[in-house]
Amino acid sequence: MSQSSKNCWELPKDEICDMAFIVSACCECPSYSSESPLGLSERRLEPRPGVRKILIADDEFLIRWSFSHQLNDAGFQVTTAETASEAIDYLSKSYFDYVLLDYKLPDKTGFDVFDSVQDSTKRGRFLLMTAYGSESTRQGAKERGMHYLPKPVSVEYLTEVFS
Repeated sequence: MSQSSKNCWELPKDEICDMAFIVSACCECPSYSSESPLGLSERRLEPRPGVRKILIADDEFLIRWSFSHQLNDAGFQVTTAETASEAIDYLSKSYFDYVLLDYKLPDKTGFDVFDSVQDSTKRGRFLLMTAYGSESTRQGAKERGMHYLPKPVSVEYLTEVFS
């Protein structure tokens, strides 16, 4: 049976869909669609009441994958983006309680993503992580009100911050 012809109750509990965000699929899943490569439509799941929404933007697949799995298991609703443009698109459509941005993304910087969100009432708390830290990057994060995190960042620390 191909992945796209599976019924939603046959999907693993935590499945990465074609939009690279984590969902918990069940037979009542409102986003199930046999037209999507992994059996999920492109419509987002509504957040569970009281669940914090997190956007992770990083060009490193393993960082997105490991953080999203572990944070999802900790009870957060996680969406991931590989580029700044993807992150900006998600932020234009939805509110996130926390936004974890890599500084160096393929198309823009994490600062560009932050600066693109003009309406401060739509801004959640932004965290900037980077393996290429400098005093000017740290200062730029501070001026924007972003929390600065040098890589590597532990998921245990993020879970504590997001809780």
